[in-house]
Amino acid sequence: MKRCRVLFRYTGIWVVIGIMVEALSLWGCQREVTNEGSENQIRQTEEMVSIDDKKSEKENLLKSNWELYAKGKQFYRIGEYKKAIDVLEKIIGNYNKISTLNLDEKALLENTYFVIASCYTSLKDFSQAEAELRKIIAQAKKGRFDLDTAIKTHLQIGDIYRSQAQDYLKALEEYQYIIDNYPDSKYVEAAKENIKEINDRKVGEIYGKVYLEGKESHEGVRITVFDGFSSHNIETKRDGFFNIPFFEITKGSDVFLFVTKNGYLPKVIDLKYKDVRIEIPPISLKPIDNKKGIITGVCFSTTEGGKLEFRRSTVGESGIQIEAESEKGKISTLSNSSGIYTLILPPGEYALNSSPRVLPPQKIIVKAGKIDLVNI
Repeated sequence: MKRCRVLFRYTGIWVVIGIMVEALSLWGCQREVTNEGSENQIRQTEEMVSIDDKKSEKENLLKSNWELYAKGKQFYRIGEYKKAIDVLEKIIGNYNKISTLNLDEKALLENTYFVIASCYTSLKDFSQAEAELRKIIAQAKKGRFDLDTAIKTHLQIGDIYRSQAQDYLKALEEYQYIIDNYPDSKYVEAAKENIKEINDRKVGEIYGKVYLEGKESHEGVRITVFDGFSSHNIETKRDGFFNIPFFEITKGSDVFLFVTKNGYLPKVIDLKYKDVRIEIPPISLKPIDNKKGIITGVCFSTTEGGKLEFRRSTVGESGIQIEAESEKGKISTLSNSSGIYTLILPPGEYALNSSPRVLPPQKIIVKAGKIDLVNI
């Protein structure tokens, strides 16, 4: 009996010891798990704080950019276009650093480009207005803007050339691009309506052929029609043939045809609009000294209106003195009987003045081998 009690006592001690060891082991494991859980919690907290910080940073940037947008828009409304551009370009600079934009940021950036383009349109710098809008199209191809935004931008470029620059050929190109490439777009109908409006304004066309002396190819010659109210441009292909329309001009009015290519002496032809089709005899351009640049254009006056019938007409003015002044001196010429003038000048910056008509001087930078068209 004693032996059994002793054995039981010893056995009980070992059981107790075993239980204590197991408890200590479990406590240690629990400690490890608890420590690992704490570290995970810390990491999750840090990540959440980081996300919150980034979110807060983006929200602050969006707020700051909207304030810049409001400031730029205010400059635009009061006609301070260059100041508006300077302010709005800061928004573009801020978002150029961010790869992914949310819907609010995309909307703000899109509106910013449109207002900058409107500023350049108001400054009559239509090519730069187009360049700003082309940035939206380029970014849409990379996925930053959606396709719908890109198509709308093509329409906007067309509208600038149709209603502001009155360069109907460029406008037609944009509208036709929408119809050809996005036939299911909701903007197709507007493009078709605008094309019809332009075609309704067409009153005639001028056609002919240009030769570059000493060349087999006659491509790249710029043909410009100027009617006193708008100008339209095309470039010749290899064969030198051209066909260019003109718009909304009264019969008997002057229409001026500029035929230019850098490195060649330009031709300016005064046409009287009498027929819907005007054929030009073959035109030959001679190469010139590429060390100098050229300013050419026409001095003109316009009339518009009428009680019984609406009329738009242009007349070239002869005997107008055109003077180009630089630091080195003055060079001048007189407009001919059709109002056409040409100045061949050394490269440099010039102030272009005219008399007896007094107009604000125009600053022109003449480059070697380049031609600038300046109508007065």
